[in-house]
Amino acid sequence: LITDEAVRVIEEAPDKPFFLYVAYSVPHFPLDEPEPWLELYADQFGSESRQWYAASITHMDAGIGRIINALDASGMRENTLVVFVNDNGGQKSWHSETLYEGGIRVPGLANWPGVLEPRLLAEPIHIVDWMPTLCSMAGCAPASELPWDGRDLWPVIAGREASIGERTMYWKTPKAYAVRRGPLKLIVDAKRENPELFNVEEDPREQRDLAAAHPEAVEELRAVLERIARDDRSRSAG
Repeated sequence: LITDEAVRVIEEAPDKPFFLYVAYSVPHFPLDEPEPWLELYADQFGSESRQWYAASITHMDAGIGRIINALDASGMRENTLVVFVNDNGGQKSWHSETLYEGGIRVPGLANWPGVLEPRLLAEPIHIVDWMPTLCSMAGCAPASELPWDGRDLWPVIAGREASIGERTMYWKTPKAYAVRRGPLKLIVDAKRENPELFNVEEDPREQRDLAAAHPEAVEELRAVLERIARDDRSRSAG
């Protein structure tokens, strides 16, 4: 149904720029795929959960293919930026609220034939970066300065600049907080206690907690987290 509606919008699009946001509900726990998609992965994984996940990915991929085909048929493909992003990592319900890399590190891609050259951008960006990036590309000029959470990444995505540079990222869930600066990420619980420190460039699976060995880094990142958390609460209250 979501794919059908996206294709309809493209086929009926007026002769002017438009924005289409396609929010698939899968792959996300709980999964329940039609049998034809499940049959593609029968007896391949030894795990019903992984079979459902693979079927969901394939089902979604087929839908995206229909959307791309509709852009091709409309003649708009080479004048369209396609962005694919994910909101969180693992499939099962408990992954959706973890701030370990398995829950928040996800792939993304941007595709624009004739404008973007195929390459790998191996720097961390955040989902909130897309708002200022797309607004900048579209020539959006807000009447007043907006407190963007993200940054305009188009110069880096387009290859005009080499690096995003060092930045700070912040996450929170009902169960935990996290802050990352450079390669180091600090995770604390809901009371902002029990710190864990990881170098996520060298140890992306977060197998080595560095908190005890580097208390100075813990305190530095904790101070950053507290400042951002205060600002976050004041924005929410406002």
